[in-house]
Amino acid sequence: MICRTLKTVSIRDYSEKSIDSLIAVFTSEYVSERTVWTCFYVAEDNGRIADSGDVGPFHGKRGELPVYCACSPEI
Repeated sequence: MICRTLKTVSIRDYSEKSIDSLIAVFTSEYVSERTVWTCFYVAEDNGRIADSGDVGPFHGKRGELPVYCACSPEI
């Protein structure tokens, strides 16, 4: 969902090269590692995943808690 959202929503604000670089980072292993120190949230709409987000340190820096949301473009 993260990669799909980057390709369909974030492409409006970032170059395709930037999106491809981000997608390369968001591997299953990377997301799994982040679950140790990041809280992930998933929202559903009629049984479909509609949105996801996370709250955690920004690039490993303590005290910084940005929220990242990946919203399904269909909803």
